[in-house]
Amino acid sequence: KDPKKYPNAKLIKKMTPEELSNIIEKEAQIAGEYKLFDKLSLIIIKRSKIDCIVLNGKKVENIKKALRGEKVGTLISDR
Repeated sequence: KDPKKYPNAKLIKKMTPEELSNIIEKEAQIAGEYKLFDKLSLIIIKRSKIDCIVLNGKKVENIKKALRGEKVGTLISDR
């Protein structure tokens, strides 16, 4: 949930690509519209077995933390 729209939204620290896929499948997607995560990106993550961090990139400190290996945002991983 978007914390700007839903005050009770909570950070999910980790989820698998399959869990994310289940969330995305529930949402209607229109070409050129970005809500959470696009399906093609998720297919690439699953196929390549790469980890992905979803974070607020408007806060530069979050990017720095991710690069230092600190926990920030949501980790998408099968590990």
